[in-house]
Amino acid sequence: MGGRNAKEAFVQTIQELSTLQNVANQEESFWNRYWDHTNLTYYDYFQLLKADDIRKIRDSAAGNLTALCFKLVERISKATTTACSGPGEHHIVLNCVRLLTRVIPFLLEDSNWRMIFWAPANMTLATTGPGEGGGSASSSPSLSLGQMLLNSVGDLLFCPDFTVMGKKKKNQPEKQEDLSHVDSCEHLWEAGIACTKSSGSTNALDTHRTELLSLLIVCFSESLYYSQEEEKSDNQWLAHFTSIGNRHILPLLTSLLNVVFSYDPVGYGVPYAYAFYSDARENLVTAALQLLVIVLDYKPEPSVDQAEQQSRPVIWTNSLLQETAMKNLFYSYVARLHQKDDLEFIVSGMANLLNNPLTRTYLPSSRKKIFFVEELLVLGWKMMEANKKFLNHILQSSKLFDIVVPVLFYILDAKASASKVGQLHVGIFIILLMSGERNFGVRLNKPFNQKVHPDLPHFTGTHTDLLYLTVHRVITSGLPRLQPLYDSLLTILVNVSPYLKTLCMVTCTRLLHLMESFATPWFLCAKPTNHYLIFYLLESFNNIIQYQFDGNTNLVYCLIRSRAVFHRLSNLSIEDCRIGERTPKSDPKSSTEEPLDTAEDKKEDSPEQQASAYTQRVEVEVHPQPQTTDPDAASSEFQLPKPSDEPSATEVASQEVLPDANGSVTPKKENGSGEEDDIGPQLKTIPDITPPRVPLETIDIRTSADPQSGDPQSPSLDHQKKREEWPSYPADPLSKLDKGKKGGYLDLLPLGQGVASNTVKLIEPHPPSDFQPTAEWLKHWKEKLPVQTILRLLQVLVPQVEKLCVENNVTTEREVLDYLKNGTLVGLLPIPHPILIRKYQTNVTTLKWFHTYIWGLLFVKNYDIGLWTQTEIKLFQLVTV
Repeated sequence: MGGRNAKEAFVQTIQELSTLQNVANQEESFWNRYWDHTNLTYYDYFQLLKADDIRKIRDSAAGNLTALCFKLVERISKATTTACSGPGEHHIVLNCVRLLTRVIPFLLEDSNWRMIFWAPANMTLATTGPGEGGGSASSSPSLSLGQMLLNSVGDLLFCPDFTVMGKKKKNQPEKQEDLSHVDSCEHLWEAGIACTKSSGSTNALDTHRTELLSLLIVCFSESLYYSQEEEKSDNQWLAHFTSIGNRHILPLLTSLLNVVFSYDPVGYGVPYAYAFYSDARENLVTAALQLLVIVLDYKPEPSVDQAEQQSRPVIWTNSLLQETAMKNLFYSYVARLHQKDDLEFIVSGMANLLNNPLTRTYLPSSRKKIFFVEELLVLGWKMMEANKKFLNHILQSSKLFDIVVPVLFYILDAKASASKVGQLHVGIFIILLMSGERNFGVRLNKPFNQKVHPDLPHFTGTHTDLLYLTVHRVITSGLPRLQPLYDSLLTILVNVSPYLKTLCMVTCTRLLHLMESFATPWFLCAKPTNHYLIFYLLESFNNIIQYQFDGNTNLVYCLIRSRAVFHRLSNLSIEDCRIGERTPKSDPKSSTEEPLDTAEDKKEDSPEQQASAYTQRVEVEVHPQPQTTDPDAASSEFQLPKPSDEPSATEVASQEVLPDANGSVTPKKENGSGEEDDIGPQLKTIPDITPPRVPLETIDIRTSADPQSGDPQSPSLDHQKKREEWPSYPADPLSKLDKGKKGGYLDLLPLGQGVASNTVKLIEPHPPSDFQPTAEWLKHWKEKLPVQTILRLLQVLVPQVEKLCVENNVTTEREVLDYLKNGTLVGLLPIPHPILIRKYQTNVTTLKWFHTYIWGLLFVKNYDIGLWTQTEIKLFQLVTV
């Protein structure tokens, strides 16, 4: 009864705000009724405070709602002057925090209310009397209400006995201390960075921390209420919180990182132990991850000039304007992490958490699994992007594959789910960032001994095979929305190709499958930029042939078997493009000389499974416009050099967006059902907001590495002496040999392991686009087609292998592979080209995509809690399933 009466009394006090007039001058006893309830829980405030009631107060009694906000902030600020001592004070502060957490989103959704917290606080606090305003308000009259709130919450995050363990000395009476005098560096939440011993914690402390972090997340959520087209002003909440105005930045950052990466969801490993107790630490870790992602994503706007300052209201011409111009100190401190122990702590914690959902047990669901993988991936991406030392430490660490393998598995899990497209993007960006480093490609040669993902065929090989097969599987997943990622996926393959020692036969057949499909005339002519995908694949083949030929006889054999693909590509004419444009369906004449797909690839998703990926929602594809670049700038549109040209060491390339073949961005309606869909809001735009341009810095690498290291080598002096300038040769040197023999004796060989008798169509044709191929367009890119190395290899090896098959009556693949393994192409191939490594570069479009994706992710993850329930979100559209 007591709890029910408390709820009814609370609802009545809220309703009074819409009926009474000028409540700002009410006595203290009137306001105490709003935060003195001890029987209300965190969720009661979201259930009892209805959206319509809050909007009614906001629209009809604006002064009362303003007074309530000022009184709540004032009461929280007052608690910091007494160290929030005692359980009663704890309840009061928590109730004030909960009220603000519920009310602030409704203030942010109205553009007329967004600046209410950034007006000078003394304008309203002066009406409460000199002795009632609290220490912080009266001592710092120039602070705005938002600054007061953020400073008070920062102090409370390190309040002894409220959010951290108290340090009471024996035989000394307990004294109340102003939290502004407490050194927060002495009260780090958990052991890890800058702290070797944990101070301890309880469920109550973790709960208090979580509620304070939730309030901060709500305060920073102003972006949710701006549409994509609206011009946004700088987020004043984040501007103050990430500047020197926040004295707790370093201890708070350290505490958040320590809490996240020291979290062990398994504990002692007792089966089903998690079902018998509530884990407050998991909620704290989730909130900490989300806050870290928000503050690291924030990019302060540049300072405004003096003329702009004069045209703005007086509230802008204070110390806050100077803080806005400063850099994000959270980001700066993350970028400065360099201690080996600190970096190892983060890498180990990240590896343990990423592997948790993938761990299999004999007893079903006997081990606790985490549900914040997407936030963890975004945090890992942000830290790798900000801190080059952190990225290098991962690449040198023994935990490298404990991070890479889970990321690849999460990419595979997300490829067919419309609700996980954002997770797919982040995973690919992480691998793309790693692939720009030489050490990553070298270490991929480590044998892969783990259990293969169910979506991949069984193979015996290295982590390079796992990476290549993952890329092939994502591309062949059949979702048109993934086509903008093709260039990023193939860039990963190009970056690591010079360093891989060997590829298994299964991987080689998949690579040639991609080559065959991308080289079809209907696909090449569907968009003016589709030919870039062929350039990436050819560059990968060239890198392997020129620098790692000895260990890759499987690939050479597959190239020989699929030689017709390269001859047709080199002889491609505008007539072929126009015919292919009219007949996009598979043509028997366009198939390779031997099917390249293994039996495992026949296990494509059924129509019912593919339909499940298209959940019941209407999705709007949002493709921001590509950023314009100065012709003289270092970054330009990616152009591959001619084979005879030697690229410069400073050449810069940027990937071109490759959307659907028809290039349409019209709204699509997708129906179906699947396991991936949970009851709750579904984002319309988040899965389809794809960065249309990923700038890549191209680096010319000319190395002379140790032959035993597996690294690409520049040709030795003797090796170069044996080379000669070959005269021009026919584009199809095997045309005469193949005529009359139906492809030669190679076609009579039995299919071996990894080669199947049927092919699967890689890319389904799309409606024709407005693009019409021309002879000039074809000549422009065909002149730069880097196919000479492969054609020269085929010109040399195919006659030899044909002769071997005829004279020795070869009937198995193994004999041909042994012959190729014992051969050499020294002096027969063109001079090796320089290795071009494309490194990811941040641009405005990608930042906007991440910003939208992050807030969409946070909205969905906090939907059950109700942080933004029933508010008018403008950043993306929602559909409740």
